[in-house]
Amino acid sequence: MKAVILAAGMGNRMGKLTEDKPKTLVSIRGKPIIFYILENLLNHRIKNVIIVTGFKEEKIKKAVGNGRRWDLNIEYVHNERYDVTNNIYSIFLVKEYVKGDFLIINSDVFFHERILKKIVENREKKGIFLMVDVDKELGEEEMKVVIEAVS
Repeated sequence: MKAVILAAGMGNRMGKLTEDKPKTLVSIRGKPIIFYILENLLNHRIKNVIIVTGFKEEKIKKAVGNGRRWDLNIEYVHNERYDVTNNIYSIFLVKEYVKGDFLIINSDVFFHERILKKIVENREKKGIFLMVDVDKELGEEEMKVVIEAVS
C-alpha cells in the first residue's frame, strides 16, 4: 500500500503561520505536522509515500528529504498549478504512481494513529474508507461529508 500526502496548498486561512512555509510544516509540540504523518505511516508499515507539493515545495523537500530519516521511500510530484487547482487535481497528477490500494492524506491534518491503524487493519475489505470527524462544528469553508443510507 502507498500513501499520497497532499501538500500543495498555500494555507491562506492560516495567516502568518503559513506566510513563508507550507501548512504541513507548521509545528505542533515542536515538530512539523508532516513528521507526525510520516511516523504514523512507518508505524503501520506503509513505506512508500508520494508527496504532492506546490507552494514553497523546496521547504518540504529540505525538511523531509528522501525519507531515509524514517526508513521510508519518498517520491515527490509537483503540482505547478497549486494556486488555481484543488486536491482532486493533485490526486490526478499521481495516477501513474499508484496502482491498487492507496491512502490519501491531507498534509495539514493532525490525526491520532489509531485512525490509521483502523484503516490498515480493514484494508482487505473492498471499498473506500474515509476518516471523518463527526463531532466538530464546521464553518462555511471546511470540507464536509454527507452520509446517506443507500437501499
